[in-house]
Amino acid sequence: IIREESLEKAIEHYPDVDAIPERNIARMKALGPDERKRLFPYLFG
Repeated sequence: IIREESLEKAIEHYPDVDAIPERNIARMKALGPDERKRLFPYLFG
């Protein structure tokens, strides 16, 4: 769980927080199958 104070500090120092979801989506799409399995093994039971 992220504390409100920590989140506020992160937002102050991170460029373009509104673009985070788009960057995350692009990153997920760029992952290969092996990398996805390594990062998220619980999804591949």
